[in-house]
Amino acid sequence: MGFKLSEIADVLGCRIEGDPDKYIEFISPFESAGENHITYAGKPAFIEKIPESKAGAIIVPEKIEIPGRNLLKAT
Repeated sequence: MGFKLSEIADVLGCRIEGDPDKYIEFISPFESAGENHITYAGKPAFIEKIPESKAGAIIVPEKIEIPGRNLLKAT
């Protein structure tokens, strides 16, 4: 069972940057997240590695800007 990124954003109260219809099936640690996984990048070390991540979506602080990625921006 999975959810659209828009559904996850509604539950978490986040703003979406990217594809709201992206289908997410798993929550995973940053280092092992894959195409249909969501992860969290709150620490600067993880934020720097976002361009290399294979995660389908990443929860980030509101101020983070990374074009071309599916992000949920936590307020």
